[in-house]
Amino acid sequence: MPDLIGLFFGVLGPILAFVFMLTPLIVVHELGHLIAARKFGVNAPEFGIGFPPRIATFFKGAKTELTINAIPIGGFVRLAGAEEGDLQKGGWNHASLRAKIAIMVAGVAMNFVTAIILLTIVFGPMSERAEVYLNEVQADSPAAAAGMVSGDRITAINDVALEMQGAPLSNLRTLAGEEISVTVLHVDGRAETVTVHLRTLEEAKDRGVLGVTIEKVSAAGPLSRGLPDAARMAVGESASVATGLLDALWKLASSPFQSGTDAPALSGPIGLSVAVAENAGRLGLAGLLHFAGILSVNLAVLNILPIPPLDGGRVATVVLRRALGERRGVRAERILQMVGLALMLLLFSWITLGDVLGLIGRN
Repeated sequence: MPDLIGLFFGVLGPILAFVFMLTPLIVVHELGHLIAARKFGVNAPEFGIGFPPRIATFFKGAKTELTINAIPIGGFVRLAGAEEGDLQKGGWNHASLRAKIAIMVAGVAMNFVTAIILLTIVFGPMSERAEVYLNEVQADSPAAAAGMVSGDRITAINDVALEMQGAPLSNLRTLAGEEISVTVLHVDGRAETVTVHLRTLEEAKDRGVLGVTIEKVSAAGPLSRGLPDAARMAVGESASVATGLLDALWKLASSPFQSGTDAPALSGPIGLSVAVAENAGRLGLAGLLHFAGILSVNLAVLNILPIPPLDGGRVATVVLRRALGERRGVRAERILQMVGLALMLLLFSWITLGDVLGLIGRN
């Protein structure tokens, strides 16, 4: 019985951690839809946190009531007149094409804005310097040639302090084959800046460009950075995450059975749940906010894809209905919804299978 209880909480814990992080981001997404709907005169009788059955009505306004629901995953906005053929004034089907597109895109925009705000906080007021403790230095490595030994700490690369967010030495591969400066705190307490000629990517296969293994990464005090610089970094990281996800989706669509290092790096709810649960203690609040910012970008990119029932798919269907006319447009919309739902289920199943196989491979 104790083993079963441990297994239950071992599975449930990561899922709860992921839901706790994901639900506010979905609620923010739906808030974008609500704000745009109100702006364009489309009534929204209900804004729900979680999914029905309803537990309580938290607030009842003149036009919208806020409800709390039993299934605590995400949220929704119920727009008036959204049923087929319902042309009530102030309803969805009575709205202009411009209004419908704006309402759908507003959720995506809200996730991007949320990501930039979160990442600006992480890269600004919450930013910390990092020290990377070296566990092992390969005998014939660039690090050894520069005088580094086990127990030394790396604090900066090319005079730029390492940061706690992300993997502090992950960018070294982009400098493969180049000469860089590394600031090191030696075991004996000496601080030194050394010149290191990194291995090329070909030379670094299975050995790394620097030739070290990391024992741990620890915080080394606050990192002073102004909000304008933090905001620029936040925008840059958001753009990088978005393009990376689009690239991975393209690789998955063009080569779904590809394996190895060129396989698309995609994680579904299971993989993300485990990542949040495993790293929560090590990352701290700043790290979790960083993770939430990246997750918000992922939600935005996925929702803008032109696949029903995603927001991008709904934009595509309303445009198609306008282009083909009501009768043919409705028929085409139904076909797209069926195809889109099948594609979404296939994508979800494929990514989930990858998550499960990855977990099995680790055990």
